[in-house]
Amino acid sequence: NVVVFVVNTQLDDYDFEHTSSPATLEHSGCRYVPRVMAIRVGQTLRILNSDQTSHNTHPSPKANRQWNQSQGPGSPAIERAFDQPEVGIKFRDNMHPWERAYVSVFSHPFYAITDASGNYRIEGLPPGTYKVVAWHESLGEKSVEATVKAEASQSVDFVYSMPEAVTTR
Repeated sequence: NVVVFVVNTQLDDYDFEHTSSPATLEHSGCRYVPRVMAIRVGQTLRILNSDQTSHNTHPSPKANRQWNQSQGPGSPAIERAFDQPEVGIKFRDNMHPWERAYVSVFSHPFYAITDASGNYRIEGLPPGTYKVVAWHESLGEKSVEATVKAEASQSVDFVYSMPEAVTTR
């Protein structure tokens, strides 16, 4: 559940092909699936309700427009897109407060979500020096600088420590 992405103003000089396929966020088992995802600016985000109960989708972006929409069982998909890049937009369901998801929006294709083992892969990055950032919903953000050379691969690792458990009496 970590979003890894690159930051560099040089990327603004490139024109990246836009994806026409929608990304899907689903209410399933009274949870958002996936919990963490990333999409492109302008890409359609389809929100499905696969449950036999009503749900509410309420993202809280800072750079994009906020919205709040309910969706009954069997309702058509909600389809929205975001106009601005933004990391970690929190989605919640006002009817089921435990339901949360985080959607990051990028203007370029150089991002990934870690797999269950924490691995990720970002391919096709033009040569240059970049800030590579890892973002986690509760453990925060870490970044390193990495230089990518033509026809070469670069390995960048991030280590998060679990916070100490809080005990109450």
